[in-house]
Amino acid sequence: MKIKTNIIYFVIAAIFIACANPGVPTGGDKDETPPVVTKTTPPNHSTNFNKEKIVVDFNEFVQIKNAAKNVTISPPQKKAPKVRLREKRIEVLLRDSVRPNTTYTIDFGSAIVDYNEGNPLGEYRYIFSTGKSIDSMGLAGYVKGSALDTVARNVKVALFTPSDTLNPYKKLPNYLSQTDSIGFFMFTNISNKAYEIIAFSDANNNNMLDENESLAFKKETVHTSIPTETKKDAEKDTIQFDKYTLFKNINLQLHMFEPIPSRQYLKDYKRNLKEQFTLLFNAPLKDSVKVELLDEDENPNFFIEKNAQNDSLVYWITNPALQKDTLFAALSYLKTDSLGNLNPFNDTLKLVYKKPKEKKKRRKKDKEEDKKTINFMEITSNISNKINYFDTLTLTSEYPILEFKPDVIEIFKQKDSIKEPQKFDFQKDSLLPLRKFHITLPLKAASETYTIKIDSMQVSDISGRPNKLFETSFATHENEYYGKLFVNINGGDDTLLLQVVKKAEPNTAIAEQRWKEKGEFVFENLPPGTYRLKVLWDTNKNGKWDTGDYNKKRLPELAKVFKKDIELRSNWELEVSWTLNKKK
Repeated sequence: MKIKTNIIYFVIAAIFIACANPGVPTGGDKDETPPVVTKTTPPNHSTNFNKEKIVVDFNEFVQIKNAAKNVTISPPQKKAPKVRLREKRIEVLLRDSVRPNTTYTIDFGSAIVDYNEGNPLGEYRYIFSTGKSIDSMGLAGYVKGSALDTVARNVKVALFTPSDTLNPYKKLPNYLSQTDSIGFFMFTNISNKAYEIIAFSDANNNNMLDENESLAFKKETVHTSIPTETKKDAEKDTIQFDKYTLFKNINLQLHMFEPIPSRQYLKDYKRNLKEQFTLLFNAPLKDSVKVELLDEDENPNFFIEKNAQNDSLVYWITNPALQKDTLFAALSYLKTDSLGNLNPFNDTLKLVYKKPKEKKKRRKKDKEEDKKTINFMEITSNISNKINYFDTLTLTSEYPILEFKPDVIEIFKQKDSIKEPQKFDFQKDSLLPLRKFHITLPLKAASETYTIKIDSMQVSDISGRPNKLFETSFATHENEYYGKLFVNINGGDDTLLLQVVKKAEPNTAIAEQRWKEKGEFVFENLPPGTYRLKVLWDTNKNGKWDTGDYNKKRLPELAKVFKKDIELRSNWELEVSWTLNKKK
């Protein structure tokens, strides 16, 4: 009986303890109420400001999402303010001097949220003036990508006072803003002037335009306007507004582009293979480069490859006697000095090749067998089992082939048991003439089977390795495999270039046509897939998109992308209409 009595006492005690300590209730409605500003010190919109610290108090605990990136001060300062949290308040410590008679804006954007649920405060700005009044003018617009017509998010937008000597690479802007998730930016409480406007990616977050950063600009100056009046809540000392309705008829658009680097210098060099080394320059080369191997009597017989941008040179050492693990080279080229001028420059490079470590220790017997085995080089191709009848066949070698004659290539059509030899055209690649070779032949869309073959030991690379047998068979797609696309364009002109691109590869045109008088285009023989339409206003009519140049005040060519996917199926015909507007 005593044991049972103790159990009853224990249960009753547990019930009383549970009732006395209710704990944190579970469930209930989710808190969706944003934090509220209860006080600012000094008050928001203060004039004759001379403090070093600003305090913003809230009715609950808050947090700031990525303050270093999302919180900006305009005009910008060399030493950015320090932002810190103190329970239910945010403190901003000004660590640099302020300009006299100037209106400043500390823009928190939408970075302030409550601590528990992340409910955003909304757009919040703290504004003060070091003079007697607060500027009231504003400016707004959008920033987009040029080549792909994309949204430019989180880029800095700067305003400068126009000047013949303006150098945005060395000067902090007069005012600074930042684009949001849809590329929108705005300036409020700025002085009523005309400004030069520049947007830039600001990868190093120094609030200044740096060389090689993507940018956008306008050739003409931009002018301020009066924003619609914001709603001010005097008791809570905060500003609540919809930034997208503050300005009417926003027509200002900037288009970002990647600049072509102008400063020429050797950025890096490497030696991944014993037979070659690579020189990487910061900008496209404006003159020749001279390389000589030191302490070597024999001629290296360099074969040099350039990339399309002409800022990378690959030197193949065709003399096997000089394919050593360590080489020293004297380099001579034109280098940009501190004043931006090209001057002759000499350098010495140590070119080291490190052979990859073998995974396992090999037996002596295996190594002896290797000596007896011929080391072949391999030829690869872009040929799959089924190809388009209009495709160009491409053969590629990892190492240069000094002499590759087309008569070593056999191409024949397989018809029953009969092999019909095929005539073809053979061309060396313009950039890689000793490693890449193009073959065209009159194929038909009739599901015919072909074979291309190169017997072993027909060609050799620069190290004397003969080729391995190359043989592959392929067939062509039938006409029913392809679809047809009709496109009607409104709003084009004679500079327009219409491209069909794959959705997954928007920079590569599958097909393209120049402007037609009625804006009617027909694209035939398109393989089934998901496509997008892209237009380029090819002002210089060179058949490609051209980037801009700030120093020459040349804007990038404009491009736009049709935002809807085009799903094309085999044996289908599809019609698309597109009305263009350069301003949107």
